[in-house]
Order: sequence, then C-alpha cells, then structure tokens
Amino acid sequence: MIADVGPHAIAMGSVAIAIGVALALLIYRRPTLTERGALVFATSWVVVGLLAVNAPMVEGGWWEFVGDEPMILSMSTPLLIAWGLLWGVAAPLLGLRTTPTVALLGTFDVAVMPMLDPLVVLGPRWLLGEAILLAVVAAPAVYLARVHAVSSPDTVHIRLLAQTALCCVAVFWVGPGLVLGGLALPNVPPIALGGAAAAVLIGVVPGAISIVEFGLHGGSPWPWDRTTRPIRSGPYRFVRCPMQMSIVATVIVVGALHTSGLLAATALLPLCWAAWFTTNEKAHLNDRWGDSWAVPALALRRWVPQWRPHAAGEHAVLWVDLGCTGCSSVQRFFDRRQTVGLTVRDARDHPAYVNRLRYERSDGVELAGVAAFGAGLEHTNLALAMIGWLLRLPVASQLLQLVADANGLGPRPVSRRGVAAPSSGRL
Repeated sequence: MIADVGPHAIAMGSVAIAIGVALALLIYRRPTLTERGALVFATSWVVVGLLAVNAPMVEGGWWEFVGDEPMILSMSTPLLIAWGLLWGVAAPLLGLRTTPTVALLGTFDVAVMPMLDPLVVLGPRWLLGEAILLAVVAAPAVYLARVHAVSSPDTVHIRLLAQTALCCVAVFWVGPGLVLGGLALPNVPPIALGGAAAAVLIGVVPGAISIVEFGLHGGSPWPWDRTTRPIRSGPYRFVRCPMQMSIVATVIVVGALHTSGLLAATALLPLCWAAWFTTNEKAHLNDRWGDSWAVPALALRRWVPQWRPHAAGEHAVLWVDLGCTGCSSVQRFFDRRQTVGLTVRDARDHPAYVNRLRYERSDGVELAGVAAFGAGLEHTNLALAMIGWLLRLPVASQLLQLVADANGLGPRPVSRRGVAAPSSGRL
C-alpha cells in the first residue's frame, strides 16, 4: 500500500509510468514498420484479453477496482491503458526471449499489485488470477509480437490462429459486452439454436476461408503481414472485401441473437473503418501488384458478392479418374454448371501418380479429396461456393475426409497411360 495516496493519483501515476517506459523504449529501439505493426497486435491482444478475463475474476471476488475512475467491463480504464502499454509495447521491446521477459513481467506484477491499494483491492485468489493473466494474455502477447515482427513462413499458421482467436473474442464476447454493459451469452431459445448457429456460420465462413487463403499465400489479414502475391481465389473471386463483409454480417447476426439493435448497429464501425482503409488501396496495391491485382479486384463490388466468380481469378485443374464410373460423375457435375476458370482433366494423364481427386491452382495451391471438390465448387456460383468453403474449413475438411474414406470414397489406384497402377490399392 502507498500511504496517503488516493486511487486517482495511483491511476494517473500508473498511466504516466507506462507511457514513459513505452516511449523511451520506442525511441531507443526504433522499430521498423512491420515491428510497429507487431506491437499494435500485441497491444490489441493484451487489451482484449484483459477485458475478457478480468470481468469473471472481478465477479468471482479475485480482485476489485474501486474509486471514481472510469471503468470498462469492471476494469479501471487507466490501468487497462497502463497494462496495455507495458505488456503490449514495453515488454516486446525489451529484446529478451519470451520466457525471461514473462518471468521479469510476472515478478514486477506480483510486486506491484499490492501497492495499487486502494485502487485495486485484492482477494484471496489474486495470485492465481495473476498466473492466469500471465499465461493467456502477457506471455502470448510477447511471443506473438516477435512472431508478427519476423513474419516467417514457418509461423504463418500461428499468426493466423492468433488473429482468428483475437477476432472471435472481440466480435462474440468483448464487443457485445462493451455495447451491452456486461459480458453475457445471448439468450437464444433452444428451438432456435440450430437456426442461430447456421446464421453465425453463414456470416463467418467467407471470412474464415479468406484467412485460409491468406495463409496459402504466405501472409495474414494483419495489414503489416504481407502475402507473397495478390489473392484472386476463394471469396475474392466473388467480392472485393470478403473479410470486412463477413465481419459486418457476423456483427449483425450477433446483435440479432442478443436482441439488441444498438449492437447490430455497431456493424457500421468495421464498415466505416474498411471504407476509410480502402480509400488509398488502389494506389498502394497497384504499386505492389500492378495489373495482376487491379484487373480482377476493381471489377468486383466491395461489399456485395456477385453470383458468378470473376473470370480473372486463379485458374485451376481438377484431376478426376475418368476411367472410374463413379468418379466420372464429378466431371459431369461440373460440366453442367459451366465453371469459370476450371478445367476437368483425366487423372490418368497426370504426370505423377494421383490416387484421389486432385485440385491444382495456378498460384501453386494443391488440394486433394474433399478439399479438392470444395475448391472446385468455387468456380461455379456463390451458393455452391459457400458449400465448398465449408468443405475446405480446417478440421472440418479432415473430419469429412475420414467420413468419406470410411464410406468407400478413399484413395483408389489409377492407371496412368501406359503405366500400371500400384497393386497396393488403398493407402
């Protein structure tokens, strides 16, 4: 306890110290543009994580914030700013590895928390709460700042998972809590749960597959995490800004589930941000990609998807064993739908041995089995493309493939022209 010091003085002092330390390290380290983007992500992770974890701990009596300071979801706003700067900016800029940084951070926090009385009143389980916050907020923030600053192809899946987790917590938990004044699950009648889940899924799927496409191109949706080439596949065949469209649709659905018009109206916020962000996209992306970006993208609407895919998207070949009666029905299915940018060819003519349905795209992406069929549906129309994106979702694709294999749709020997198929049959 700091004697004779009120909550307001402690709050303002904490913010001043955090700002001073963060500024000093920024001036000393001089982070690059990519590193500054990594710090923005780390700070976002800390702020959203603190708000998500703190509220149930306050409700459970682990600690309490008192005084006349403004509160956000039961947390002191000045301390939220201070911890965001210290954990999201200062800690990654120390230049240490994640483990020693978190150890130093934890020791500092454990020593300082009792000194924040009377602004923070600690309960009997505050040390456990501190350990949880270090494990799920502080440590990941430090590690993810380093991962985003380097943007290595080896860590692209980690970056995508982290960004997906941050977005989901913000859209489905913290965002509604800020608007509604408290964290709570929507009160959906049991009979309507299926429809609610379907509505959420429809809103989420285009954005989820857009994230997958970013990963296949070596980057992520984070603005400072660039891909190796422009994306002209997945939802980007149908609409110019699929991720923003998906977020807006999801926020509207979440608002409807909470029966809150105000929450649904917050969909205007990501829409306005996306509109502002895209004001300079033409010049910026033309400098990076030239006509390879402009031709397909500028012909598409920003927010409303078209029914048929754009012809300038990535072209692909779907390899099908036309010597198999059941497999050849796949060719007839796609032929009837007049695909755009897709050629169906006989797997027996493939230069390598192919034992399942295979999809090969002009940007180097290769898929097999259920995922290959799902990718082929993107070349038909929007309704079938949505089904295809469901088939391509991570985890879902693997599970569906196991089901397909168990029902006789697994690998099968294919005889190349003039070459006998392996006698082992199934793999």
